[in-house]
Amino acid sequence: MDKKKVNPSEYEKASDNPKMQKSTKKIDGYDKPRNGFTVGSYFYFTDDKGEMYKVKSAEVKAKVEAKEDSSKLNFEKGDEVEVEYKSHWVKGKVLLAYQQKFSSFGRKDGKDAYSEPRWSVDTTFTDAEGKKKTYGNLTVEPGRIRVAKSKKTKAESLVERIQTQNKEYGFFGTFKTNNEVGDSEAEKAYAAAHTQAKKYLSLNDEEAREFLDSRHGRHYADQVDKDGSGTEEYLKKHGASIKKDWTKNKGALMTSRKK
Repeated sequence: MDKKKVNPSEYEKASDNPKMQKSTKKIDGYDKPRNGFTVGSYFYFTDDKGEMYKVKSAEVKAKVEAKEDSSKLNFEKGDEVEVEYKSHWVKGKVLLAYQQKFSSFGRKDGKDAYSEPRWSVDTTFTDAEGKKKTYGNLTVEPGRIRVAKSKKTKAESLVERIQTQNKEYGFFGTFKTNNEVGDSEAEKAYAAAHTQAKKYLSLNDEEAREFLDSRHGRHYADQVDKDGSGTEEYLKKHGASIKKDWTKNKGALMTSRKK
């Protein structure tokens, strides 16, 4: 490997080059990959003593880092990713993964060489000033791309949709107070009541949660035994009238749910 020492002025001039791209590479003779930058066909870096060097990019291997998720080091077309843009991480989708090919002409080994990986990413985000930005072909290199944070699972999304937002009153708080039980027992009874509310009142997840958090939910909890039984019997008997009142006075029932 042809490693050349450079003086501070050359190093600074290279770092100010508009085409400079930050990167991390594995250099022969060093235990850990070196952080540095690439300009043209050279990779510039400093050693542990602060000495400055440059080496032909084609002679070193790129280290692709996924930051938070090192298990996935390669990104392909269609992958959901996060890319660094002006010190902020923004979400996007990979449009193209590629490497620049260097001809074997003039090389001692007579073999073709390739640049470190590059990715073209389609991203839309809101910047620090609140302005919406769209880049349909943002080019990023290793160290500036990582696996996108995973989306919530269906189970996690369901929990968010159905969990009570009225722990002090409504069904949850009333059941807990009436029976002098903790959150765990109240959650079990709430889950059973939520299922029955959907079934007998023809409500979706969010509507059933709103119902249980309302004044109707408080009255409902008064009919449920400590072990959670009674959730179905009450709605079987009073479901029709409850649904009629709920449909007609939903707004008032929600705002007066503490009463």
